[in-house]
Amino acid sequence: TLIKGLLRQLRARLTTRHERGVTMVVTVPQARFSSSSSLAAAHASAAPSAASKGAPLPPDEEARIAALDASNILDTAPEEMFDDIARLASHLCGTPIALVSFVDRGRQWFKSAVGLSVSETSRDVAFCAHAILEPWHTLEVTDSHVDPRFRDNPLVNGDPHVRFYAGAPIVSESGHALGTVCVIDHVPRAL
Repeated sequence: TLIKGLLRQLRARLTTRHERGVTMVVTVPQARFSSSSSLAAAHASAAPSAASKGAPLPPDEEARIAALDASNILDTAPEEMFDDIARLASHLCGTPIALVSFVDRGRQWFKSAVGLSVSETSRDVAFCAHAILEPWHTLEVTDSHVDPRFRDNPLVNGDPHVRFYAGAPIVSESGHALGTVCVIDHVPRAL
């Protein structure tokens, strides 16, 4: 319920962002969340990335990257609006880390970060690369130590010690998941 309220507020803010030529929409997910185990079928049917050991590439990867490139958001300066979104996500969900991330070809880049000092990670270890596989659903990983996709991930076993993750895809008007608004905690939990 908290994430749904947050996403409604994010949708209102992001749909007004037209100056980059692409209007981004944070989707309000269906009532169900994708749990740690429910994405197995989606992962099995998607084409794996030859360059990574992480999430497979979405079936619309070429068009998704084109939409991301057209947004001209990658590697831009911090903006108060995105920082507000990350702070609000952290506050509403009670997590020490919140991000507005965009999943590029080989990396996950953070437009805004609360509680994390890095500006990007490799895509092959990015939880958000899994979240964009289902653009209309929130991915919730309640305990990364028991999820086979993440238990050996260096972000789980080293800094920042991700134990809980919830990510809601940021979806372009054309329906491509460009990244996520996500929250992270160091302990197992659920929203």
